Amino acid sequence: ADAPYASVAAADDRCGPATVAAYEAFDAACAAVAGAGAAADLASCAPLMEVFLTGQCARGDKWMPWHCALGAHERYLLDVVYRLPRAATDRDRYVLGYVFSGSREIELFETLLRPLFEAHASEADAALGQALLNDPLAAMARGGELARRYLAYRALGKRLHTTAYLCHPPRGAAGDEFVQYICDRTARFAEIGERAYRLLTAKLGADFAAWAVATSDAAPPAGVPAGEDLKGGLAKQLENEDEIGPTMTKMFLVSTHLAYPRARLLDASCVVGNGAEAAFDYLFPTVEPRARSTYRGQLLAALFKVLTPEKIDAREPRLRPMLAWVAAAARRRFGLEPAVVSDDVTPYDLQVNLCEWRKFRSKVDGRRVCKRGDVLDRDRAARAVAAAKVKRKSPSSQLAGF
Repeated sequence: ADAPYASVAAADDRCGPATVAAYEAFDAACAAVAGAGAAADLASCAPLMEVFLTGQCARGDKWMPWHCALGAHERYLLDVVYRLPRAATDRDRYVLGYVFSGSREIELFETLLRPLFEAHASEADAALGQALLNDPLAAMARGGELARRYLAYRALGKRLHTTAYLCHPPRGAAGDEFVQYICDRTARFAEIGERAYRLLTAKLGADFAAWAVATSDAAPPAGVPAGEDLKGGLAKQLENEDEIGPTMTKMFLVSTHLAYPRARLLDASCVVGNGAEAAFDYLFPTVEPRARSTYRGQLLAALFKVLTPEKIDAREPRLRPMLAWVAAAARRRFGLEPAVVSDDVTPYDLQVNLCEWRKFRSKVDGRRVCKRGDVLDRDRAARAVAAAKVKRKSPSSQLAGF
């Protein structure tokens, strides 16, 4: 929890010695599973992966690994936000997750908001933190202490919102007005979190966190609604909130599922953000385009339903063993539970995988040279790398010697 998350999120050196060693370990494990030479096609794509990892698609907190729980934002929620000592109740921790989501800018939260909830917070700061959880609009009001701190932070040239997704300030909200927009948005999101938590308690019971968190061994009480029913109710409520579209709804659902995985919110399906739409264009070409856009969640559920272990193994026998290998390594590294870092394909991870596939395909592999079983020779890989660098207009010094 004391890791320097702000610097981790800002780091761009994703293809140094540690990454190369990770590639090699992955390839060796893949060869052990599937036989010598089984990872040759993967290894030949490494130069293109370096372009992807060092470019705009995966810069800073934009990078999403296979497992949602390992992305910068979700890991920060699990490692830091939900463990802050002055967020004393489960309700406080959940609402504080929505406060973080007002910007999802880790350095901002580390600097301005995390100190309010640490054990060593001053009496005045602790009071500010409690006000933010219990009367957020007043706590973030124009001219108030927190608003002044946000203005001072912005005056240092600091970023107020993640670049991983867009916010849509009203016309004219520039300069100091943009700062106030972020303050107002943070307060509104805290209120949305309060309403979402009330829905969870209404459906799951007042003490649902006792059995729904990843570390619990308790069984859910009789009569608890199925995860799909819970997801539908929460998704509908979120979508009716101002500023919450499909991508933000998906984000809050994933964060809620990872906070309470034993409630099984997303075990069967997940709301799908706009970024995965191109994948459905590819996977479901016979479905009318407007229907593909409208019914993305249903298409994801249909896709997940047919991705049985037998069909996955027939199509790509390396996937499930290597997914289990990666999951085990991640759980050891970050101390997470199988309920949030699964050995299997899950709907909430799958929707992010489709989005990352779209980014890699559109921004890096425009020539479609990365194909299963196809080993790239040096010249083809070099030409693909050069084309990708031109397209993104930010050549990577990491590949200068390729």
